[in-house]
Amino acid sequence: YLRRAVMPNTIALEAIEHDVIASTGAWSSKSTMWQFENVDTIGSLLQIDPKECAQIKVERGLFGTRQQLLKTQAEYLSQKYHCVVTNPPYLGKGMGKELKNYVEVKYPKTKGDIMATFMERGLEMCVNNGKLSMINQDSWMFTVTYENFRVDLLSSDIQIDSLIHLGPHAFAEIGGEVVKTVTFCIGKHKVNGKGSYINVYNYKNHQQKEEYSLIAINNKDCGWYYEVSQKAFSDINGNPISFWGSEKIYETFTRNLPLSAVCKPTQGLATADNGRFLRSWFE
Repeated sequence: YLRRAVMPNTIALEAIEHDVIASTGAWSSKSTMWQFENVDTIGSLLQIDPKECAQIKVERGLFGTRQQLLKTQAEYLSQKYHCVVTNPPYLGKGMGKELKNYVEVKYPKTKGDIMATFMERGLEMCVNNGKLSMINQDSWMFTVTYENFRVDLLSSDIQIDSLIHLGPHAFAEIGGEVVKTVTFCIGKHKVNGKGSYINVYNYKNHQQKEEYSLIAINNKDCGWYYEVSQKAFSDINGNPISFWGSEKIYETFTRNLPLSAVCKPTQGLATADNGRFLRSWFE
């Protein structure tokens, strides 16, 4: 057994015709089986119920080959895996009608960009105690768009095992500050300790980010390596993945009430018309 070569078991998802889908079973109008018409657009985000997958009929007749392709693709999409690894598309705008409608219905908490949707889908595809590893944009860590997603993520049985905040310039092929990335590994199990975090955000290029990431892995006292319990993130309003905080900062959020719990901040004295009443020193 150990002498046999490891062979890749891959598939390129292919759209299936409506008539072929109809011929494989009596699917309800709400069944995601009908989405196989758009699977070349929706891709592995397509959720397939294992029970429906088992019910797919394959015949020898006219549709036999296409029916078998449908079943094979459904098997890939309905089963769970020990490891899920991906560099997902970064796509907030320009999804196209079919993909946009599907994501809005199935993944409302991460519909802002399918790079975050793939995080949800990746965890769905993991077995218990499985691992999800990705390189992704870092906006899911902080922005209000993904706050509900972070709340669900941190309250579920997962643990952020390790995370490297790469920031901009992580890819030699991509310049500028537009693509700011983070790479991480999440375990699908209850929190059993602290996660490991490395911050190389401010280093100038991908060579430096790689170099200083390796330094941090080998030297935990380097200054940009952190070990944090993710429970601390849930104590901060918005649940940001703010791994660089000190124990004192996390304790402050844990022990104290937010300002909004004791008072309502409002604006104090104001001119109500700065253009009319205020002058700069040079005017």
